[in-house]
Amino acid sequence: ENTKPRRLMADVIQYTPQQRSDLHLLRTALHDLTPEQRSFSDDACLYRYLRARSWDVRKAEKQLRETLKWREQYRPHEIKFSEVEHEACTGKVYREGFDKLGHPLLIMRPACQNTTDKAMQMKLLVYMLERCVESMGPGVEKLVMATDFKGYSRKNAPDLSQSKETLYILSTHYPERLFRAISVDPPLMFWAFFKVIKPFIDPVTAEKVVFAPEGKSKNPEESCAHLWDVLIKDETDKSLYGGADRPYNHDEYRRHELLNDATKGLVSADDVAAELKNLAVSAITGAANVIVHVVNPNAAPPE
Repeated sequence: ENTKPRRLMADVIQYTPQQRSDLHLLRTALHDLTPEQRSFSDDACLYRYLRARSWDVRKAEKQLRETLKWREQYRPHEIKFSEVEHEACTGKVYREGFDKLGHPLLIMRPACQNTTDKAMQMKLLVYMLERCVESMGPGVEKLVMATDFKGYSRKNAPDLSQSKETLYILSTHYPERLFRAISVDPPLMFWAFFKVIKPFIDPVTAEKVVFAPEGKSKNPEESCAHLWDVLIKDETDKSLYGGADRPYNHDEYRRHELLNDATKGLVSADDVAAELKNLAVSAITGAANVIVHVVNPNAAPPE
């Protein structure tokens, strides 16, 4: 699967001698890690935790150890698509190609919520975060998270506890992974709420939050159309799975995810081949039914 963008040194930082010294101190403090933990905790990882903790080595160590314990128990890198497919089938959370700098795009559509299982909803989010990280090219370590609020209502809004857990996972276990958080066509209450809390948010984090109205805006550069034009490389590169202006195609998305699971050794090649065969048969059957209906609109629908 050729999903990694060409390029790019979008997130490369030149560190000072003191910061490199802090890295050495943190590495020394983590002398007791297991081989698996050391594999996760490369220099780029340590730098992210140090930046997140404002270069406080002790705090960075504490947070990283918390993440390592969580990863050992939750095993986010071993989640198979089949485990979260029911949650994913409506396209409420999915990867959507890359921006112009090579950052993976993570699309969230609250109106497409289809379950009430909070634990599984969170598992889907973690799965997608892991897939975004896996798809990052050289020099890229951040992602763009875009929330499309079309059709949003209180009915499909997450409750406060779920929102808190989401923020906790993102800030604790995926620190310094966010390049930009975009709210597309957000409800008015979101604008008002953000204005109230913005003075209490870290200025660097606050600058990552962008609101993009779908319709006309007093500032054309804040419009949704302008935002996508700035973010997406070109029409052919607009999306790995159909384009930001086209509907989510779950069969196509599922095909890519199954192949990825096989590449990682999470499922066997034979199982994937059988699933892909079933997808092909379903697609052919569906196309045949459409043709029959066009030729004979009065034909009885298939059972």
